[in-house]
Amino acid sequence: MTTRRVAIALCVIVAFLAGYFLGANLVFTGDVKKLFRDASDTGYFAAVISLATLERLERGDLDGAKRLLAENVSMYCRSDLPDADPSRRTRFRRQAEEISAHSPALKEQLAKSPP
Repeated sequence: MTTRRVAIALCVIVAFLAGYFLGANLVFTGDVKKLFRDASDTGYFAAVISLATLERLERGDLDGAKRLLAENVSMYCRSDLPDADPSRRTRFRRQAEEISAHSPALKEQLAKSPP
């Protein structure tokens, strides 16, 4: 009786795993994998920028760090990639312009990008 229950439980688990595998690889082939890859790429990009900025700050290159950060803020403002929340880019741009009032590096970079 116990062996039968274990066999049934194993069959249910194997069936679940097989369904999950087929669903993930056949139905969501590109979408799910792209979603995880994009999230990973975004995290990697943020880490690379942070590391480069930290390195410049540690060397005492404050202007270089400011320039690097300002370039990336400007790149986001210039980007024509679709955003999940279209108003987010507008709010971000407005906040960047407010900060640029006391950040010459950001003001210079934002001047290169269209509003």
